[in-house]
Amino acid sequence: MSLRPRVSGASNVGGRLESVLVAGLGSLRLAPPGALTIDGTKRPLAPIEERVVQQKQVDGRTEYYLGGKLRGSLRHVKLSNGDIEFYDGDRGFERLTRRVTYGYTITFDGEKGAERMIKKTFENGDQYTYDGEQGAERLVKTTLSNGDVHDYFGKQGAEQIVLSDDDMFASMQEVLDDERKMLIAELRKGLKSLKPAGDEDVLLDDDRMRNDQQLVLAALSWDGLELEYASPTLKGNRTVVRAAALNDVTVLKFASLELLDDVGFMLTLVLKNGEALQYGSDRVRGTREVIVAAVKQNTSVLKYALFKNEA
Repeated sequence: MSLRPRVSGASNVGGRLESVLVAGLGSLRLAPPGALTIDGTKRPLAPIEERVVQQKQVDGRTEYYLGGKLRGSLRHVKLSNGDIEFYDGDRGFERLTRRVTYGYTITFDGEKGAERMIKKTFENGDQYTYDGEQGAERLVKTTLSNGDVHDYFGKQGAEQIVLSDDDMFASMQEVLDDERKMLIAELRKGLKSLKPAGDEDVLLDDDRMRNDQQLVLAALSWDGLELEYASPTLKGNRTVVRAAALNDVTVLKFASLELLDDVGFMLTLVLKNGEALQYGSDRVRGTREVIVAAVKQNTSVLKYALFKNEA
């Protein structure tokens, strides 16, 4: 007794009708002439070892076998969520090699049952490289589409970037800047809380802080207006006042009168910023050499010049 089904119109295909039995949800169905491809289209019948057969599973996934379900090997699996898995290897030894999911593709390596993730490739071109046994894969490298490459160390879930020399310098600079900011914050707090020199209650440490040139210069590098809280000695110090004025010329209002009357000192400042002219003494603002240098730097400062009336 033959199990070959009778199909209407079989004579129209020259008697070459072949049936492929595919199990699915407890029933049998007959595949029409032509083998199925991965996208579900048909092509002319090929040798059995080249035919792709699909089988739907109860969990919603669809498996595709090359060479038939009974003798062929698994090649693709379309999961219920739309992901597609690719397999390689002989029947019984098929191993997962790739999974295509939304936004990226995962590449695997290893024998069947021990496949481990080795790479993620994103649609924008970024690549993440992994190392480690299955289930413990850790990120070891990222190659970004903009050309940036970063290495990582540490266990899975706790990976940290390995800094390049440039990154290391930038990171150290950030730490130094943070420490510097803290120091200056304390300096500012200390300077602002100080009492005028000569007060019997002035603390020695505070007095030293106000007169510590290095600390005050550090504060001035962030905010020139900190000159207001420096000691009278440093307000008359050329190095300190010049550093403050280059940061913010308005700090000259806190400088000593002696410096503001120093033609040579004020000339060096107006060469950098003509606005310094307005803070000079009458003698400085009436000195032709200073006026010319200031106006060359900024023509609008001419209004601060003092011209002597000639008889």
